[in-house]
Amino acid sequence: MLQSESDTNPTPEEIFELVKAARASGASSKVRGKNEGLGNLGQLRMENDKKTVSEFLVSNTNNDGGYPGFYPDDDKTACAVMTEIGCTPTPTDIIVVPSTAGMALEPGTNPAVALMTEDKVALFRKIAITDHGPGKFADGPPPDYRALVERFQIGTIVIAKSLMNDELKLKGTIWHECGHKLLNNAEEAGEVFFLEISKIKDTFGRERACEWATDVGRKPQYHRTYGLAKDPGRKDLLLLLREICPERLFYDEFRKQYEEIMGEVLRPSTQLAEKLTQEKEERDAARKPVGVGTVITGDLAALQAQVPEADIAGSAGLVRPVSAQVGSTVTFAGKMWQVQDKKTKADKAVFTLECTATTIAATITQIGEIWEQSAAGTKSYGLSEQGPWLYTRQLDASNDARLVETITLQVLDVFTSADHQTVRRLVRAQVEETAGAK
Repeated sequence: MLQSESDTNPTPEEIFELVKAARASGASSKVRGKNEGLGNLGQLRMENDKKTVSEFLVSNTNNDGGYPGFYPDDDKTACAVMTEIGCTPTPTDIIVVPSTAGMALEPGTNPAVALMTEDKVALFRKIAITDHGPGKFADGPPPDYRALVERFQIGTIVIAKSLMNDELKLKGTIWHECGHKLLNNAEEAGEVFFLEISKIKDTFGRERACEWATDVGRKPQYHRTYGLAKDPGRKDLLLLLREICPERLFYDEFRKQYEEIMGEVLRPSTQLAEKLTQEKEERDAARKPVGVGTVITGDLAALQAQVPEADIAGSAGLVRPVSAQVGSTVTFAGKMWQVQDKKTKADKAVFTLECTATTIAATITQIGEIWEQSAAGTKSYGLSEQGPWLYTRQLDASNDARLVETITLQVLDVFTSADHQTVRRLVRAQVEETAGAK
């Protein structure tokens, strides 16, 4: 689908002529591509979408001969952007569509998509002739819907009209989708983001590239979830982000990913280290000692800001469980607390906690049943009928702290089915939590 860089960029008129020629030659609209993991329901939806398009094309020929798209001039502009990253599009490579959720785009969050599977092609073909079909498209002359449908193919980039008003967003979005095509990778992998952001840096400079990568086009959490979490290209993306981002931004947002990918500690510069130390001292000075009867309120971050730094490091500022209800007891910052109130604000749990003990050495006794399956006879899994059986585990709490959970299990009774296939054990578990070493 991609041509060489030396080819000329097609004008809207040339797009029109090329699509007409393809139709006249009897080119099939059959889409080639795999749909792994669609499942029966997804397959049924795709077939229904295809049926809708087929029936429409049989009964509607009124606009045959018009332009095979919604926005001729915008299509031309989008084609030109594609050439800047090293490829020249064919008529099926990029289509500008109305900026509505009806085109399966999410305004403000996902204004573009590369159609990499057959079901996505079928979906966009259907939407083009239903949501924006005859009598519903009001932004200009109605398109030649029959020819428009032919333009949606495997690999086609679909972008929202709203992007045309912002050069950075337009180019960044198109170049990201081009990355999927050029690399033949439908995944949100590091190499796709690396290609996109590298081109932005070369075109707009480091400052605008950082703006795009961490604010306008993406947020840091997006990179942590996708590009920095999925090879190929994780390391290349990481080093590029380090190059374009101010040191403090990179340290705050990507330190954990740097240390995991590079296998070494990310050490701040002398200037940043002094700043971090100063901020820590200011936080410690603002915090108050915590004793029995102390009451604090807030979400997890706000709670952490109200207790000494050392307490947070001891047990990672952990609230366990976060689903605790009013009246229950939780552990937090190395101490025991009773939940006095709990509300939800902006999808975050906001607690009011009263300290009831300054250490977390509480013992919880639980009576429960363990069911086991065995092909023949029984399996004890280390549990003897006499008991007790002890083990300890360290619960991940933060980058530099752990909570140690010591559990004592004792089998009180054992029930075995007549065929020895199912075993039920009545077990008493004593759980003790203590703050672990930093």
